[in-house]
Amino acid sequence: MKIYVTAALFILFSSFASAAPQSVGTVILSFGQNTAESAGVQRVLKRKVDVYADDLLKTGDTGRLQIRFTDGARLSLKPGTEFKIAEYQFDEANPEDGKAVYRLLKGGMRTLSGQIGKVDKEDYTLDAVVATIGIRGTDFTVDKQGDEVKGSVNNGAINVANKGGASDIAKGFSFQLVGAEGAINRFRTPATAYRPDVPKSQAVSLPAASVVVSEAESEAVALAGDVNSESTQTITVAASPDPSGNGETASNESVVALAFSQSGVGSSIGGVEISAGSIHGDDASSGITVDRSLTGGDVITGVVFNDESSLYSDPCSPCVVSGPPIISVVVDQDKATLGTAEVSWGRWESGYTVVENASLGSFHFMYSEDLTPASTITSKTGTLLYRYDSTHGGATSPQDRTGSTGTLTDYSSVTGTDGHTYSGTYLLVNFSAQALREVGIEADIGGATYVLRDDPSLGGDISLNSLLNGQEVALTGSCSGGGCNPVSTNLSGHMSLDFVGDNAEGAVTSYAAEGINAVNSQPAAISGTILFKAE
Repeated sequence: MKIYVTAALFILFSSFASAAPQSVGTVILSFGQNTAESAGVQRVLKRKVDVYADDLLKTGDTGRLQIRFTDGARLSLKPGTEFKIAEYQFDEANPEDGKAVYRLLKGGMRTLSGQIGKVDKEDYTLDAVVATIGIRGTDFTVDKQGDEVKGSVNNGAINVANKGGASDIAKGFSFQLVGAEGAINRFRTPATAYRPDVPKSQAVSLPAASVVVSEAESEAVALAGDVNSESTQTITVAASPDPSGNGETASNESVVALAFSQSGVGSSIGGVEISAGSIHGDDASSGITVDRSLTGGDVITGVVFNDESSLYSDPCSPCVVSGPPIISVVVDQDKATLGTAEVSWGRWESGYTVVENASLGSFHFMYSEDLTPASTITSKTGTLLYRYDSTHGGATSPQDRTGSTGTLTDYSSVTGTDGHTYSGTYLLVNFSAQALREVGIEADIGGATYVLRDDPSLGGDISLNSLLNGQEVALTGSCSGGGCNPVSTNLSGHMSLDFVGDNAEGAVTSYAAEGINAVNSQPAAISGTILFKAE
């Protein structure tokens, strides 16, 4: 994801006069409207965007932000926070020379320290204006409102100092002070905590070492952080949203394929982002809520997932997707039976939310409770064709970056392009070699023709074992005609793939791809879900 065009141009033009700034960290989560300011330029902060020394980070009224610094430190900022990266230097080859000076101007934060300060604790300083905080290899939180500063230590220890004195705060203890000369009050952290804006009868009880990472999630999701002195963190998701009130937790044998678009200034494709992936019901760090009240098929109303298998270096983790209370707005809703498997699909055309910055667009889902056992897949032999056409499979309508929808091109036995055996929309699986041999996805949206294939640069077949363990399929392709003129737009993206049915009678997939036209710089993107049926 890219930064504001104005900021990108500033960096580009300033590079003629001086070297480009060096990244000191990367955004790994951004919920709500968050920005960075430096040299009078403001940038929108979204996942995978870089931050730099001298940046002033600001979170909106509902914003939450997480940064991974180059020394391995993690920083989480609460809503309404201003945090300054006053000084930062780190060389992985000489970590002992690293130095970091941060300023918490207002708001709240949590941090897990990295390599800076491990050798010399004086190399790390957090300035909270009325008090300074030094680390002892830690996970701690700090909240500053006016002249009041308070915080707690979840692991390790910190030293809090102001003009009135200093105090070491160890794991399991908290502190509070008012003013630059105020006494530093130290006390044991309460065993439970409640959100002040939620009645206690509705509040989620959290262990002392827990943190709620977004206002939207906190209504239904508890994120418990298990942190050690090496600054690692495990996040466990307890539940997923249930906006309709009729939701049930999906079974361990279930799979849901997701594809969604989001609006948000600063995207690499002109204000709209696309993504695709799948999660399984037995994934302890994810959650799926399904509403079975409609006769047209099961509807996915809420999903929480930790996308650790993404091709991207910083996957969305965690992400929360939630539909509106009225599920009748689902379009493209349908279902099919393949062998023992029942598969349902649909598309939330409006009203849903994706908790990662501004979120408007469309959310596709495809769901089944009949994942094929891994032992069945590894024991199968021969080459099998999986088709999409009028008699095979099903799909949500492919959607472009503007929200327009179109149709998939049916499988055809006509020889395809780029050395592919067929054309149209299909999969070719060589079970004897335990490999996905070919992928073909073709669509027409508003006169534009989209063609996606498995990425030939990866050197051939894709291991089924890697797909069973969560790897996504890399896609390349093009968009031509329609809004993709005057020349074809090169596309790249990814596809999830899961087999369903006792004998792998079908394949549930989601896909997303994007690109920029080389001549007019216009963006193009496509996303959706497909059910392929074995011939």
